[in-house]
Amino acid sequence: MIVKVDLLDQWLERLGGHDNIAGAYEQGSGVWGFADENSDRDFIVVWRNDYPDKDKRQKVLENLGGVVHEFQDIPAVKKGVDLFESEMERLNVAHIRADDFFSFYEGLNNLGKYYDEQLLRIGGFVNGKIHYDPEGKLEKHRQDMKLTDAIVGSVEVKLRNELGYDLKILEIAAKRGGVIQFVQQMSEVLYQMHIWYYMRKKMWLMSDKWFEAFARKFVWEDDFVSLLREIREGLEMKKIAMRLLAIAKEWGFEPGKKFKS
Repeated sequence: MIVKVDLLDQWLERLGGHDNIAGAYEQGSGVWGFADENSDRDFIVVWRNDYPDKDKRQKVLENLGGVVHEFQDIPAVKKGVDLFESEMERLNVAHIRADDFFSFYEGLNNLGKYYDEQLLRIGGFVNGKIHYDPEGKLEKHRQDMKLTDAIVGSVEVKLRNELGYDLKILEIAAKRGGVIQFVQQMSEVLYQMHIWYYMRKKMWLMSDKWFEAFARKFVWEDDFVSLLREIREGLEMKKIAMRLLAIAKEWGFEPGKKFKS
C-alpha cells in the first residue's frame, strides 16, 4: 500500500508501483481539518523517473472502474494532474518527477511567472502528510526547507511590480463604479495581498480558499482579516450566487457535472 486508498493504490501499482515511486504525500483541506462535502483529497506522487502520460493513466483508471473528471499533463509547471472519483470520494492526484520535485526549493532562488505556484507547492508539502517515503528522502527534504529572508525579499520584489499595478487599477475601477471590473480587480488585489500576509508571518503560502479557516485556526485578527469578514458579511454570497445561477439557467447554462483538476 502506498497511500492506503484502495482504488488509488491499485492504480499506482498498475502504473509502476513501488519500483518507480520515490514517495507520496497528501495535502489540502483533508489534512488540515477544513474539508467539507465539496472537498476532494489531494495527493502528490513523486516518481523516480518519467511518470506515465495522461492517456495511459486515464486508461488504467477507467479499467479499474474509476470515474474520470479530468486528466492532463502540464509541461509548464512540470507535472501531470488527474481528478477522478472513487466510491463517492474525489481524488486529485499530481505526478512529479523526483529530480523536479527535489529542485523546487532551489527554484525559489529564481522566482518565475508562476511564483505563487512555486510557493504553494512548498507550502502544501511542508504542511502535508507523508504517506510513503521508503528511503526517508521526503522527510529529510521537508526538514531542510526554510523560508529565508532572501526568499521573502524575492517575493516582495515580485509583488511590488504586480500589486502596485493592480492597486492602481482597483483605484480607477472604484472611481468608475463598474461592478464587473471592480470585483475582478478586487479579487486580484486580495489574492496578492494574501500571499504577502503569509510572507510577513514567515509562513509558507497555503491555498487562498482556506485563508479564513487558517485565520481562525491561528487566531489572526488584524485589518486584513477584518476586511475579509466585512466583505463576506456585506456581499450576501449565497443570494448573489443563486441569482446568477437563475439568470444563467434562463440563458440556457447549467452548472457542470464534472470538476477540473
